[in-house]
Amino acid sequence: MKAKLPFLSFFFLLSLEAFSQTTYQWYNLSFDLFGEYTVTTNNQEEFSGVMEGISFSIIPFRNQEISLDKISESVQNIAINQGVFVRNKQNIEYSSFHGIWLEGVLDADLVIMVGIRDKESNMHLYIILVLDNEYYKTTAEKFVYSIQKKM
Repeated sequence: MKAKLPFLSFFFLLSLEAFSQTTYQWYNLSFDLFGEYTVTTNNQEEFSGVMEGISFSIIPFRNQEISLDKISESVQNIAINQGVFVRNKQNIEYSSFHGIWLEGVLDADLVIMVGIRDKESNMHLYIILVLDNEYYKTTAEKFVYSIQKKM
């Protein structure tokens, strides 16, 4: 039994590394990045990076005139213009954000495009994720739903 303890401890520590999460602060937002990640762009116009199996970008914009319908239409148009075969779209709402979640396929990759707006301000975000396969969808969902306004 004592011989198994170090072996089990090793796998426990390994599993903690695999599911590690880092809360990141950017553009009046906080969000969680999971596992190992690399930030590829970090400026006022865009935050992009790569997590295991997922490439992502967050693109903010401010426009008091844009409605939720326009955000939805815009996300759909961007997807279609990029050649994404749209297979699912739905309205989403969490925290103070609401918007559209669109899923599609491009070159055998799962593409998720999200357009959300903050109900309390004029903050709008486009979030684009490209997943190597369906396995990473849960992590993509956790990432999107972790996005919050910094207090």
